[in-house]
Amino acid sequence: MNLLLYVKPRNGILSWKWYPWIRESVDLLWCKGRTTVQEYYMKLGFEAHGDVFDYPPIGPHIVMVKKLL
Repeated sequence: MNLLLYVKPRNGILSWKWYPWIRESVDLLWCKGRTTVQEYYMKLGFEAHGDVFDYPPIGPHIVMVKKLL
């Protein structure tokens, strides 16, 4: 079974590390990130998925995905 954990905005992208049971049962992390911080996510092992989209009124975003298992 594939599980998915959505990292909520403002909760911290690395919050999943605080819970060992999540680390052991989650296959994939994803988030909608601003394009201005895409490089930051990539340094953490995330990859861009899909096209850039507008998220009014904040601006351009992209879905970032990190496979864990």
